[in-house]
Amino acid sequence: MLTRSEVVEYYCRRIGIGLTDREWCFYEVFGPFRNAATYQQIYYRYYHGKATNPAFQHLGVLSVLLEDRCRHLISDAE
Repeated sequence: MLTRSEVVEYYCRRIGIGLTDREWCFYEVFGPFRNAATYQQIYYRYYHGKATNPAFQHLGVLSVLLEDRCRHLISDAE
């Protein structure tokens, strides 16, 4: 099984681009950041009674955890 670095290297080689670790950080952070934004929107609707699915009640906490993950990834890249 390939490591994360090997997957990134393979991907960059296949599409013909080069990325530094710092540049790759953008792509690594974008995924959880996008998910956090989506979870916040759904939680906002749940909190204000516009969505009633009880599964949504923890999405606020999950978005904070994803924010923390993004901050950690960014600080590792600096």
